[in-house]
Amino acid sequence: MVVQSFTELLALIQGGGYLLIFIGMFIEGPIVAFIAGFLAALGFFNPFILVLLFILGNQIPDSILFYIGRFSRGKLVYKILSYFKINKKELIWLEKNIKKHLIKTTVFYKTVPPLPLPGIVISGFAKVPFRKFFFIDLIYNIFYAIFFVALGYYSGIITDTSLRLFKLGQFVLLGAAAAAAILYFLIKWIISKEIFNVNKLVS
Repeated sequence: MVVQSFTELLALIQGGGYLLIFIGMFIEGPIVAFIAGFLAALGFFNPFILVLLFILGNQIPDSILFYIGRFSRGKLVYKILSYFKINKKELIWLEKNIKKHLIKTTVFYKTVPPLPLPGIVISGFAKVPFRKFFFIDLIYNIFYAIFFVALGYYSGIITDTSLRLFKLGQFVLLGAAAAAAILYFLIKWIISKEIFNVNKLVS
């Protein structure tokens, strides 16, 4: 196994078990799911349990945020939205589109960082039926979970096979994981800062 030199480090991660993975998914789900899937390919975790944890790690906070928007129609909601530079005009536009195109809008704001948090709060604010939101959100989270865990899992298999085939040093494994994390945060930063600016969507 190519990860023998990382045994102590990975044993520490594995020692925390799925609880550590679950907590990590609350904080930064996609990259945690990818890395966990990567480790699953190396025999450290069960990929099916990871998918379930990833779904719960998204569904639980999403439901909480929805109800924050539903029952906190005062300063708290506006404070959250102002943090993301969403003013009242943009709020009205988003609220209207969420009601009219719930599926499309939910997929959009769930996919584009940093829109998930304000998007879910606005869904609650707009008094979208919770059951309808929950179902759409659940379907999205299921596909999202499968995608990132599978991506990490098969990346782990390919990397492990390549290292064995070409007899490369194990540092390549660590470098690949680090490169994936850096690339993820770089793409997330570019998207959140330059490409998908909510202000540009409001005429």
